[in-house]
Amino acid sequence: GQTLTHSFTIENNTDTDWTIKRIVTNCSCTIAQPQSNVLSRHSAQSIEVTYKAPVDFADDRRVVTVLFDEDESPEYELLVTAQVRRPLSIKKRNLHFAGLPIGMAKTQEIEVENYSNDAWDCLNVEHNQKWVTTKVESIGTLNGIQTWRVIVTANAEQLSAGNHATTLRVSAVPLSQQFVSEIPIVATVVTDVVITPSELFFGRISTNAETSRTVLVRWQSSEPPPERRELEVICSDDPQPTTVLEEMRSGVWRLTTTLAGVEGQRKIAGTISLRNKASGEIIAAVPFAAETIE
Repeated sequence: GQTLTHSFTIENNTDTDWTIKRIVTNCSCTIAQPQSNVLSRHSAQSIEVTYKAPVDFADDRRVVTVLFDEDESPEYELLVTAQVRRPLSIKKRNLHFAGLPIGMAKTQEIEVENYSNDAWDCLNVEHNQKWVTTKVESIGTLNGIQTWRVIVTANAEQLSAGNHATTLRVSAVPLSQQFVSEIPIVATVVTDVVITPSELFFGRISTNAETSRTVLVRWQSSEPPPERRELEVICSDDPQPTTVLEEMRSGVWRLTTTLAGVEGQRKIAGTISLRNKASGEIIAAVPFAAETIE
């Protein structure tokens, strides 16, 4: 939003006077005012150009064109360039951690520059979500500008699939309202596996009777899917249901679960998980529930 003025000099080295026909600007942010509407022969005059900076980050370039009535006169192009920055300047408008797998973490970096008239001791970086961690490193002075690197990590270990949002607040020390900037952060958490349906409900089962249910497990990670022999089915609680895992095609399995009613145990519940034998990683889990009737 700051307004600055610069004086350009144009010359007429011919034997003819030139009359300014019009001055063309390619933006309302620039205003040009000539010293006179006539540029006399073998003379020079100044043209003051006033530029109003935008309110946000920009590397701006504007052209002011001076046109004369005379056919033999040239066109003068006055070039205005501006590096527009906030006192606390951050080039990135937001951080998006796209395609973040559940249980994994990703890191991005932002650079913070000090364009104010004051030297800063350090930066404060604040947020209100446990899945975000930050680290501030001083880069020093680059081209006369104090610069810091902020390393932002999004950790999806405790996050569910979907979008999770917060705001990163960066402020200078000593604290001042004009030296504060906020950056939205979005983490799009995805799961490597989709289970359909997402839970198993067996309904009412008579004592010692058996009921079966089936789910489809689909691998959707960009990484190659494991083979059937690399997987095992485990159950978290008693009673232990009977399970059969069949590979339909690469990355697609059918899990059939058979559960029997238990005498004296009215409600039955637990979780069936698919585990990678080598790593011990649980790649999928589906809850189940049933009710025993006499």
